Amino acid sequence: MTLSNVLIFGGSSPIALGIADGLKATDKTPIIATRNIERFRDKVKSSDQYRVIEIDLHLADIAVNKVRELFATDEISAIIFAHRYLDFPEVLQTRFQVELITPLFIIDEFVRLERNYSRSVVFLTSPLARTVQSKQPVGYHMSKSAITSLAKYYAVKHGGNNIRFNCVSPGAYFEKERSKNFYKENPSLKSDINSQIPMNRFGEVSDVSGAVNYLLSETSSYVNGVVLEVDGGLTNVDQSSLI
Repeated sequence: MTLSNVLIFGGSSPIALGIADGLKATDKTPIIATRNIERFRDKVKSSDQYRVIEIDLHLADIAVNKVRELFATDEISAIIFAHRYLDFPEVLQTRFQVELITPLFIIDEFVRLERNYSRSVVFLTSPLARTVQSKQPVGYHMSKSAITSLAKYYAVKHGGNNIRFNCVSPGAYFEKERSKNFYKENPSLKSDINSQIPMNRFGEVSDVSGAVNYLLSETSSYVNGVVLEVDGGLTNVDQSSLI
């Protein structure tokens, strides 16, 4: 069995796919977990390039059993939680089930394996774990805050068990398919945003996958319990200078 297998929760999201592609470039083997394989194949033209398994985080018991089956057949060196709760209208309990509770059960199974080699868990979180965007629901903010706390708690609790827990927090401004036309039609707005970002550009999916690769590598072997901000330095800009 290979120790390069990485389980990624995120289905067909561009960031999850970008992380998978970045892992393949480092000779790791991504295994993408999605809620519905048929839907994944419909949405992702290159779906045959990925190993995909069906795990629905809405259904905790079934999801945990499927993960146990995977752990029994494949040696998993890392888990990446890059998924999002997408149901609308929002049901708070269901959001927490998908983004927190079921992942927590899966992590417990991962920890119980007690491997003698280094393993990692990486969560994708958000700047809204510490700030407020009124257009996003309260559950989104609560969930992202809880994810960062969960990572820090487990980093302390299990750091001595050769397993690290970290977060990657993509900034607010990333090149996304769904917003390309908007910014194309509003170039001055994009220019204004770029002028506030210290690196003077929007983020790319490759910036996120690069951060994840770093946290999975031996280069970061003493990095545990951090939230890695991937926002071009915008976190460090004083709010008064944005006005």
